[in-house]
Amino acid sequence: CVAAHGGRPAAAEKFLREARPGENPGAPARHIQRTLDLFYLNVAEHLPMTISTAACDELIVKPALAYLSHDGPMTPAMVEVFESAHCAVLAVLSAPHNSTLTIGMAPFYIVKLFESFPRQISARQFRVAFKTVMQIVSPPFPIAATEPHLSETLLEMLRGNISNATVVPLPAPTDANGANQPQEPMSEQSALVLALIDSLPYLPLPLVEEWLTIGAQALNEIADPHLREPVKKRFWEVLVSGEMDVERAAIGVAWWGTKGGRELVLFGSGGGGSGGREMPIMSGALVNEEKLSKL
Repeated sequence: CVAAHGGRPAAAEKFLREARPGENPGAPARHIQRTLDLFYLNVAEHLPMTISTAACDELIVKPALAYLSHDGPMTPAMVEVFESAHCAVLAVLSAPHNSTLTIGMAPFYIVKLFESFPRQISARQFRVAFKTVMQIVSPPFPIAATEPHLSETLLEMLRGNISNATVVPLPAPTDANGANQPQEPMSEQSALVLALIDSLPYLPLPLVEEWLTIGAQALNEIADPHLREPVKKRFWEVLVSGEMDVERAAIGVAWWGTKGGRELVLFGSGGGGSGGREMPIMSGALVNEEKLSKL
């Protein structure tokens, strides 16, 4: 219907109004109704650039949030709709003309994201969603100019959740047939640290060096070496793979080479010669008389 009308706003809004899901996704529903809701959200994901901000809020965000607030049993059909609801919301937030909606909604959405992980969404899905929001609220998106502190606010929310995250390894994700998908060992804590590292290429320049250090410190708080190693590899990958632009890469090189980044990532808070611990040194201590200057 939308494609036949050339994606015009009027046709898009008409379709969404006619096909909009019910207000209570937690109520018992036939499988066909869940399938129709899934179709609606999948189509809606492609329309935020076509329709107005008000229509995005009414016809995409509100139906999607009804599913994101669902705390009932997560059947396979409900999982599919839940994931589509996340994608639809991210599509709305990514549309440049929706910056006013994004300013008010981004923190709320991040809270919902934290509530969903790891019971309702996988570590990979969480990382993609958080990274997308961080990209939206950072330069060159216009929202970064009107709300320059929003990106750091979201990072602080992530940092707080890292401190309270569990360290028990997560079960391997499964596909639609129930088979385990290959994944490096990961806990809730290490997945959140990975989300922080994924965000580094999108941070405003004044924040990059500080959050490189915070990311490295969070990395070293992962006690299990099997869980820490994939995070360390990802940190190195972000620094050298070209994900950062020239300006951020220059900050990363300086941080790694002359500001203690290498020692912090590889050896913890201390240097490599002492296995991550600094030898205690007392300022003003007496020196060995045999090594006094003979002048």
